[in-house]
Amino acid sequence: MTELQGTRLKDRRRVNILIRTAVALYQKPQASLSVALGDGLRQAAGDLFRHPDTRVADLISGHVAATAARCQAAGRVIVAQDTTYFAYHQAQIVGLGPLNGRAQGLVGHSALALSPEGLPLGVLALRLWGDTAHPLPGYPVQLEPEVCACESARWIVTLKSGLQADKPQMEDAHSLAHCLATYYLVAWRLLYMTYQARITPDAPPTTVFTELEVQVLEAVSGRQVGTLELAVREVARLGRYKYYRGKRLPPGVQGAGGAIPDCR
Repeated sequence: MTELQGTRLKDRRRVNILIRTAVALYQKPQASLSVALGDGLRQAAGDLFRHPDTRVADLISGHVAATAARCQAAGRVIVAQDTTYFAYHQAQIVGLGPLNGRAQGLVGHSALALSPEGLPLGVLALRLWGDTAHPLPGYPVQLEPEVCACESARWIVTLKSGLQADKPQMEDAHSLAHCLATYYLVAWRLLYMTYQARITPDAPPTTVFTELEVQVLEAVSGRQVGTLELAVREVARLGRYKYYRGKRLPPGVQGAGGAIPDCR
């Protein structure tokens, strides 16, 4: 998650906490927030999320800038909008809003940039709120339904089922929204890695990973990873993905969300 280095937060220490939190969630995408972060980092992340100066737009600012650069390089870009409801049943969470009268929770509205091939380039905008009467933000959209509908569905499955983004324990909607914003970034990273490996399996691993990440991955796995497909496969092996001889396609998001080494 090196692109988060460009995140605009007033205190550089908070940027480092955000990076460490995103990496930890990326390493253990199916674990609960507490298990993924551990006691020390969970406390630091909680302080970041509940800080009165923390804003969703600031948390994702580094990623949005990197996404804009990827969009420029791609040329033609599709922007898929999605509205997702995050329902919570803990009565102690302050600031949640009614979701269709059935439960309390938050509404998330995101704009995900995609290449025409369906490669998720990143999040361009994100809003999270508890009042369902709040008007939706508008983004310019170039519609290609056969791509947008399919990739948006996978995007939300990754976010809610794969990452359990609807289950973190927070005391208030302010903190919860910032925690969810971080989950959005991790969900994109997992999708980007797996889709890029499927679109360009023979590309060098540095298409997605940094050189240091590749070196650490080779050291941890004990194997050379000369292509992106092999690199993603080895990441998945660390997450207990079972590879069978002759299986060409790399693993999906659940399998690929293994323990990528922390190479910051």
